Amino acid sequence: MNSNLLTRQSQLTAPFQSLIENSFDIIVLANQEAMVLYASPSMERVLGYDNAEFVGRNGFEFVYPDDIEVARRLLTSVLQNPGNPQKAEFRLEHKAGYWLWIEGVCTNLLADPSVGAIVLNFRDITERKRGEATLHESERFARSTVDALSAHVAILDETGTIIAVNQAWRDFAAANEASSLANSFEGANYLTVCDTAIDEGSEMATNFAAGIRAVMQGHREDFALEYPCHSPGEQRWFMGRVTRFRGDGPIRIVIAHENVTSRKRVENELTSLYNATSFLFKSDSLFNLGYQVVQAILTEFQHADCGLLLKEKMSGEIIRLTRGGIYQVSANTPLSITGLGVVPEALRTGKIVYSPDTTTDARYMASDPRTRSELVIPLKTTTGILGVLDLQSMEIDAFSLRDQRILSAFAERAAAAIETMQLYEEINQRAGELEWRVAQRTAGLQRAKDQVEAILNQSSDAILLLSSTPHIQQTNPAFSDLMGYTVDDAFKKDIRLLADAANAPLLVEAIQMAVAVNHPRRIEVVLQRKDGTKFDADVALAPMAQFETDNVRVICSIRDNTEQKQAEEDLRKALSVEKEMNELKSRFVSMVSHDFRTPLATIQSSSDLLRNYNDRLTDERKQEHFNTIHGQIEHLTDLLDDVISINQADSVGLVFRPIPTDLAHLCQTIADEIQQVAGTRQIQLVVNRQMGSVEVDTKLLRRALVNLLSNAVKYSPEGSVIAFSLFCGNKQVVIRVKDQGIGIPEADQNRLFEVFHRATNVGSIPGTGLGLAIVKRAVEAHSGSISVDSQVGLGTTFTISLPLDCTKADEE
Repeated sequence: MNSNLLTRQSQLTAPFQSLIENSFDIIVLANQEAMVLYASPSMERVLGYDNAEFVGRNGFEFVYPDDIEVARRLLTSVLQNPGNPQKAEFRLEHKAGYWLWIEGVCTNLLADPSVGAIVLNFRDITERKRGEATLHESERFARSTVDALSAHVAILDETGTIIAVNQAWRDFAAANEASSLANSFEGANYLTVCDTAIDEGSEMATNFAAGIRAVMQGHREDFALEYPCHSPGEQRWFMGRVTRFRGDGPIRIVIAHENVTSRKRVENELTSLYNATSFLFKSDSLFNLGYQVVQAILTEFQHADCGLLLKEKMSGEIIRLTRGGIYQVSANTPLSITGLGVVPEALRTGKIVYSPDTTTDARYMASDPRTRSELVIPLKTTTGILGVLDLQSMEIDAFSLRDQRILSAFAERAAAAIETMQLYEEINQRAGELEWRVAQRTAGLQRAKDQVEAILNQSSDAILLLSSTPHIQQTNPAFSDLMGYTVDDAFKKDIRLLADAANAPLLVEAIQMAVAVNHPRRIEVVLQRKDGTKFDADVALAPMAQFETDNVRVICSIRDNTEQKQAEEDLRKALSVEKEMNELKSRFVSMVSHDFRTPLATIQSSSDLLRNYNDRLTDERKQEHFNTIHGQIEHLTDLLDDVISINQADSVGLVFRPIPTDLAHLCQTIADEIQQVAGTRQIQLVVNRQMGSVEVDTKLLRRALVNLLSNAVKYSPEGSVIAFSLFCGNKQVVIRVKDQGIGIPEADQNRLFEVFHRATNVGSIPGTGLGLAIVKRAVEAHSGSISVDSQVGLGTTFTISLPLDCTKADEE
């Protein structure tokens, strides 16, 4: 340091000297070549250099290479503007070898005799720059997420002015220039657009604007409106939703328009199918049924002519049962199943045959010159092809794919009704023949008939009439023969009289359940005769309401099941091999019968109570039933999603759509959600390091982690700890879920990821056997792997390994 500078430094007052030495900012004096003449003590605190290491060196030596040009421009500007402070941001090297962002304020005081140098004030802004970078990345991620949505999304301010739209909004507006959205971009007032709409949807636009204002003013939490938005070539429907962004800042309203055309089409198709099938099963003859089938189709497809043709079982001849329509096609040409034409072809192949233009179709056999298109749909059942529905129209290509789907579904139900009616008429015909034969029998046959009737009237099963308490009120003779009790012995006795101490509670419980649900029940128990002997019994229970009172009586039928039990055991042994072959099918049927029927029964019970006792239930009880119905519907939806996911994975593979995802945040969110239903079990999430975004399919990975954590909760005792860890390594991410539950037997572990397979020790814990199969397929979609380590009674650890480079994400 030169002598003049030393002299000036010595002349500093004590307070000013103390201010410089204790300042968090770095004070540097330099000459016009950027040579450092002086550095305040803060240099060592901020950058790690002492005076000897920094003073006397050129300042550009410490500047980040990419920022040297910025620093040079700053020096030039300082030299050109004496006395005027100049500001810039650049990076300086710390003594430890890393770089810090610095905000520098430089003032040219070379001409000031009291200073004679360029004064630089440096401040560490590294944390601020990191925060800005993080905020920028968050904003970019949020924007990318919104742009990835299929719904058309716009954000409004408190006046209704659009301040942002997503890419789907822009694409729709560009593709629909005639729509009111065509000019609805940033800066436009969306409320004005809706209020001034003049097209056929103006009323909907006005209603939607009213809903936006209601949400904006806080009168409503949200608003939704379904509306048509048809284009010249397509009928479309949208669902518009309005929500208010929650926060302490200015009012922000989120508008989302979602295309629900597919759902509306499905609803319309189901409505059409329901309307058509409502005509079935209301006829007393095959001809009347055929007429109603044709009329049902004509009601839905008024532009068509329809005929119903049946195949005669014995001869194979084609019979025209009935026909109707707007132009009354007169089809008298004889048809043979081996002949030409679209009708014989459909009967032979069992497939739909469609001729969109009969004038160019060589298969078409003209029956009416006005016919321009013909659709033939086979009527099929499990026993074969019964006939066809023949639809003709004067329009070319009159039947769309939607029409064909509806008609095909209707044909299935119509075929079942026709087959039932044919069987009914065959039975009636056979009954008539039998009656004629009976009428010709001799008096000896009459006596034989009387004997048969006597046998039928004297049932061999023990029949009891029970009260709801339950006590025996009446018995038949077979009861005394089977049980050894006389009528007087059993009268008004408790039903427990007929069973030992172990089986009596089961019998009473079955009777009480039959009375409670008002539905027949069947139970197999061991009963005890008066002499003390025991036998296997099949007990059928049927509740019988007394219309004149509120009492319910139960008809109880008892059959000695000993021989049947033995026969069943023999049959069970004989079918053991076949049972193994059908194991997968049995699991699926068991899953459907339990996991579908139980929620449906719960929904039915709650809806019956709401319908029948609505006026007697409190609002709280009504809400409980509504919540029960809603919960069971969500359960069924989840179950269907699992089945669909497995089917999709095994048929065409899971759709893999990776997006940048914060894995730590995703895992924390899932852990928080599962913790809410985990009771006293504690889910402990451990993340080994901070990480950025990685490319994963969030939907698939979320489902996999939810299934693993849900299983850990389900099979772990209350108060236990579930360890949930996320480890980011080089080129690999490892996720582990470890519980302290019942564990998995070693014999089950090899088949653990098979569809419908469940461990043998799960007992009555509910499950479908689909969860782990879905987890494995989701992991494999990420080109990852999953392993299991388990011991019975100690717990289970599932480990997911994904080939993801989160270290690269950190650098980014």
